[in-house]
Amino acid sequence: MMMELKYPARSSFYAPIENALRGVRDDLAQPLVVQLPPGGYDREAHIYIDEADRHTFRTDWQSRHPSRFSARVRAAAGSLYRLGFRGHFWAHHHDGALTLRRS
Repeated sequence: MMMELKYPARSSFYAPIENALRGVRDDLAQPLVVQLPPGGYDREAHIYIDEADRHTFRTDWQSRHPSRFSARVRAAAGSLYRLGFRGHFWAHHHDGALTLRRS
């Protein structure tokens, strides 16, 4: 079952993530590591970015508390959408290191 989460309206993580994504264009076959400030929830999740949905993305992550989803991974989903990336991606965050790849 997939959970729907909203893209953040704004995020301090957008700029560094989008700068890193601009360098890879549409090729995320190889993992991309973006260094962000340390801290935040450790999280690994598959995310799905749909062309038709401007407001939410889907993830395989499940919880009764959606607010505990990693803000960095949520910003990564928003950055992917904002830059025109669509489809399935894998995201992993651990203490400031955000890794993204197409899945």
